[in-house]
Amino acid sequence: MTVPLGERVVEVITDLGEGAKPRYKYGSGCIVRGRTVLTAAHVIAGARTVQIRPPDKELRRAKIDLEFVGGAPGPDLALIDFDDEHIHLPAIELAAVDRD
Repeated sequence: MTVPLGERVVEVITDLGEGAKPRYKYGSGCIVRGRTVLTAAHVIAGARTVQIRPPDKELRRAKIDLEFVGGAPGPDLALIDFDDEHIHLPAIELAAVDRD
C-alpha cells in the first residue's frame, strides 16, 4: 500500500524548557514506518519534551531514543516515535532496485 507523502509529513515541536530563549524549536519530519518519524537531529537537540503534529493537526507526545540521534561529525538525522493507535503506516518506499 502506497501512502501519499502528504500523509507522512509532520511538524516537530521541541520544548527546551522555561529558561531557554527561544523556548521552542520547530522543524519537520516524515513518518517512515509505523509511528517512527525521521527528522533532523538539530531540531530535537537539547529537548526537554518533543511533540509531533501530523496532518490531522492533533499534538502527540514523542519519545527520543538517543541511540538513533546523529550529529557532528555524523549525519544530522534522528528517529523519534509517537503514540497513536490510529496511525500505523507501512514502510516508506525509498528506492526500487531492478535486478534484471
